[in-house]
Amino acid sequence: MTLSYSELLELLASMNRIAPESEGAFKARLRHFQRLGFPKGSNTGKGRRAEYDLDMVLQLALAIQFMQAGVTPQHTVSLITKNWSETRTYFLFAAAPGPLKAENGAVLSNELALCVSPEALRELTTDGESEVDHFEAFNFIEVDKLPEFLKDNPEQPVLGDFYRWIVILLRPLVAVLMLSIEDLFKIDAASSFVELQRIVRKHHEDLEALSKEIEAVVIEMQEARERGDGNP
Repeated sequence: MTLSYSELLELLASMNRIAPESEGAFKARLRHFQRLGFPKGSNTGKGRRAEYDLDMVLQLALAIQFMQAGVTPQHTVSLITKNWSETRTYFLFAAAPGPLKAENGAVLSNELALCVSPEALRELTTDGESEVDHFEAFNFIEVDKLPEFLKDNPEQPVLGDFYRWIVILLRPLVAVLMLSIEDLFKIDAASSFVELQRIVRKHHEDLEALSKEIEAVVIEMQEARERGDGNP
């Protein structure tokens, strides 16, 4: 599945109930993300048409939710980009038809919430800003465990404060996205999610295989040094 920029704009406007007379202002706000090169591959330059696959659409659908909560485009891009691999996995999990089972037989709920503590004044704090601020800033919590998480979690989060949270329900967001795609463009959104799941799984398998190859090379080098027939 790929969407043109005009189709993407139509989709996001529909999901967020943007009035027709306000589409110009909404488009201008979306350009903030494009100027920041977000999502990757969207800033194609003049004369080249950008196409948005499901992975990019998911990133922007989430980015709009942060925009709705008042998070700046710069912080939004940093948060999503630095946590996208894990976030995409949870999005795909949330898109499953129902609860899944773990290898040990435990039932896993895919009614999930993304929780993040925003900190717009980070640059003014004693900690200041750093390149690593937004890594691991997302918390993914089962919806029925949200009260426990919000009430009994006095630990300071990676970003922000334990008493201030943005909570985004992933499964309803995915459902609205899928229904909007199917209604507007007559595209089988479920099949697109399955294809993205396949791509992500293959990527993870390739990374695992590469990791094993690197580990084998390291072990071989260590053994060679121990035998005295390798370079120190």
